[in-house]
Amino acid sequence: MRFKTRGNSRYCHHWAAAAMLLWMSPLALADEPSVGGVFLSEGMGPRPAAMGEAFTAVGEDVNGMYWNPGGLVRSSGINILFSHTIFLQGFNDEYLALSIPLTQQDALGMNAYFSYINQLEKTTLDSPDVSTYDASDMYLGAAWSHAFSKRYSAGITLKGVRQAIDTYAGMTGACDVSVLAKDWLPNFNAGMTMRNLGQPLKLKEEGYALPASLDAGIAYRFWNRDFLHTLDVSVPWQQPVVLKMGLEYNFEDLVFIRAGYRYFISGNDLGWLAGLTAGVGITISDYNLEYAYSPYGILGDVHRIAITIPFGRSSVDEEKVIQRLERNLRVRQEKIIQEHIKTADQYAARKDYANAKVYYEKVAALNPQYPGLKGKMAQNETRMAQSQADKQFQRGMKAYQQEEYMAALIEWNKVAESCPDYKDIKKWLGAANQKLLQTSKNTGAAAMAGTANSQAEAYITSGLEYLQNRQYRKALEIWQEALRRGQGNAQIRNLIQKAKNKIQQEIAEWLQDAREALQNEEWVNAVKLWRQVLKLEPDNAVALQQLDFNQMKIRSVANDLYVTGVNNYVQNKLSEAVQNWKDLLVLDPDNQKAKKHLESVKRKIEDIQTIQQ
Repeated sequence: MRFKTRGNSRYCHHWAAAAMLLWMSPLALADEPSVGGVFLSEGMGPRPAAMGEAFTAVGEDVNGMYWNPGGLVRSSGINILFSHTIFLQGFNDEYLALSIPLTQQDALGMNAYFSYINQLEKTTLDSPDVSTYDASDMYLGAAWSHAFSKRYSAGITLKGVRQAIDTYAGMTGACDVSVLAKDWLPNFNAGMTMRNLGQPLKLKEEGYALPASLDAGIAYRFWNRDFLHTLDVSVPWQQPVVLKMGLEYNFEDLVFIRAGYRYFISGNDLGWLAGLTAGVGITISDYNLEYAYSPYGILGDVHRIAITIPFGRSSVDEEKVIQRLERNLRVRQEKIIQEHIKTADQYAARKDYANAKVYYEKVAALNPQYPGLKGKMAQNETRMAQSQADKQFQRGMKAYQQEEYMAALIEWNKVAESCPDYKDIKKWLGAANQKLLQTSKNTGAAAMAGTANSQAEAYITSGLEYLQNRQYRKALEIWQEALRRGQGNAQIRNLIQKAKNKIQQEIAEWLQDAREALQNEEWVNAVKLWRQVLKLEPDNAVALQQLDFNQMKIRSVANDLYVTGVNNYVQNKLSEAVQNWKDLLVLDPDNQKAKKHLESVKRKIEDIQTIQQ
């Protein structure tokens, strides 16, 4: 702040206070034109201050209220920031900012600033005795932010400004206008803010221009988005250009290390160290604690502290939590995949292709596009089919040697179906058929009937085992296979009808239970029952119609379960999170995120159990 002499009196301030007033902003260093309200150019918030005040393009938190109101719509829910600054030579600054999202396209913000110093010494030409006076600065602001698309947003801040020194006080209005391009390129933001546009501040009937400026910047995230690098150019009105640079490292969303530098084109008059800035942020639960340090050479140091308090968890917060989960999951997933691939290869080397298939399928569930996986799975399937065919062929050969030609024929038919080019299989099929014809001629129809009955009994026994275990579909398939192979009799036909009746009875019971679950809005149970019906009867009209008609509601419930699972996971309620995601997979069996999270929770539970042991 500066005052021109008037009449035969002027203020002779204490040198420290004068230095303070001059160095609050580079704008105050100019000789002409006179500038008032230089406190408006003082960067607000410890996080931007620690990053060299290069914050125009960040646009992701409540600090956007000062630096780029267009970014408020990108901030994470309702947040309040309280900041206290211990400024040079006894000045104390208080700053409050609030961000309030209204919709996905609009947000509001408010902020307030107050700076004061007491008991400054003064003398005048008329009264040489030393006396004291007070000085204070303040403004109140309100902002609106609107997103035009997922990338582009803009904002405006209107503020009232008041400045007082001794018995003089002045007021005026100003505005800030800004735009933000988020992820303009991958992980790359750009922003611009025109700040402090307004009428001059009048003190003692004289006007002092506000410290208007044009700030433009870029922000880039790299290394898994854990590093944030920012660059700003600030062009104050009729003042030297300022270049700013900032860097922030995010460690697990818990600790944030920051540093920055400000360089005045006209030179840093207080020395190059005066351009350095540094700070740290710590997240405790949902609260953010911030600190920033800025040296000003011989004038002293500036310390800023702040706390950000969130209210509720926004979709942006959820996305950050999910991103952190997914980042950790990717690392863990890669390790798990490598272990599964190694285990599968070992099984395949021992010719245990069935277990190899299990582990290859586990890898496919985690990452279907994993390099080389499709080739390994195809090769394993071929070898497994070959191995199964070898076993079937050997069983057939054993039966053939024991003159059980019908059993041999059944086994070799299986070989021919799975491996049509299997060695000499056509020859052995022909040989078995010839033996059956010879047996028919030599022993007569009675012997052949006995052989057929023996085979039918085998099918009946196998099917009954499935029927007792309520696996009606499998029993039905076994008995239908017997009919297809000519091994059917009246008993098998009766059993087939019995299995069909059981299936219809089971379907009717499940559909009734599903209707009751639907009335009670037990969507997970309802969907589970409809899917069970479709396993027994894939074309069941009722189940298909219900799943199709309620698909929007099912998707909504699935999304709620996903978010609830994330919240429980963050709060370390692992068993609840597991149940939430298992229920989600009932509604959406192909949800890859839920599958990944379940794997992560399973590993975490195993780690906890290991520690407890």
